[in-house]
Amino acid sequence: MTGVAEQLEGVGKILKDDQELGEVFYSISVRKAGRRGWSYPFARFRRRGHLDVYDLVGEPITLVLDDGRRWNCRLQSLDGTVVPIGDWPLSEGSASTGES
Repeated sequence: MTGVAEQLEGVGKILKDDQELGEVFYSISVRKAGRRGWSYPFARFRRRGHLDVYDLVGEPITLVLDDGRRWNCRLQSLDGTVVPIGDWPLSEGSASTGES
């Protein structure tokens, strides 16, 4: 099983140690791959407002998506590339095993 599972764009809140730091525009493409259909997110952020991203590079943060899901991730570089920490949060109604 492979392919795009979710395509997301929106405005999300950035949290660090449960403190809200600001907002970002996000673009995330979640792909399913492998025999078990694991979810692999590919994401980019663009800051919105007065968020200081320089101190966030390499630090663990949480993105709160428009739909309320929380994604633990890390800002990899100042170009906005984001990498996951742990599992992608499933939306309600998604199968957790990925099996058909």
